[in-house]
Amino acid sequence: MHRVKARVESNVKVAPGIHRLRLSSPEIALEAEPGQFVHVLCGENRDYILRRPFSVHRVRNGSFDLLIQVVGRGTTYLSQLEAGDVLDVTGPTGRGFEFTGNFKKGLLVAGGIGVAPLVFLAEGLRENGKEIYFLYGAATREGLVCLDDLREVVQKIFSVTEDGSFGYEGLLTEFFSEVFEECSPNRIFACGPEEMLRKVAASTAGTVPCQISLERKMACGIGACLSCVCRTREGYKRVCVDGPVFDASEIIW
Repeated sequence: MHRVKARVESNVKVAPGIHRLRLSSPEIALEAEPGQFVHVLCGENRDYILRRPFSVHRVRNGSFDLLIQVVGRGTTYLSQLEAGDVLDVTGPTGRGFEFTGNFKKGLLVAGGIGVAPLVFLAEGLRENGKEIYFLYGAATREGLVCLDDLREVVQKIFSVTEDGSFGYEGLLTEFFSEVFEECSPNRIFACGPEEMLRKVAASTAGTVPCQISLERKMACGIGACLSCVCRTREGYKRVCVDGPVFDASEIIW
């Protein structure tokens, strides 16, 4: 893990309340793996004592992208950064996805901003010669912010919006079984709201291996404060260092 002063290369608003932030850091870009995250210090005064965790979204030529959803003061600060600004960043951190094994097809399942680590994963799967299918849900068409990026790397995208503005209408989990049957994947990789992850885990139990990326508020990001623990069949584990990626069968919901 590194602590770096990462320079902002670009900050693009990709949808209402969602920004793609590109940061320059060869150290982090070289070592980051799909599913890992970085811990970002949002400002330098007492309003921003705790770092914010963000999944590594993509890696390009010594830089890496973060997908930022504006939900509070810290993310508002990040959304207002300009090219040339500098951030204090630590990472890459945590356990990422295991995706280089002997399997042919992967189904990736993303709910809303949970798409952030799965674009990086899809690129890794393609480099390893896997067939990739993607089930992608959001509240509206505007929330499907990564469709163009995904079309470059996956065989097929199944889009779901709650308001029916694009793709299937309803909740992503309502269509999971149908998509699963059509794709017949050997592996499932999922990130999104916890209720979505719980239902995906239940649907895949005893069928194919399923890895999920959990989201938690993290104070320290190094496993010391225990603020991000989740309950597993082996006791409580720290999402920041034992995860954020877990085998779905480990988690006690």
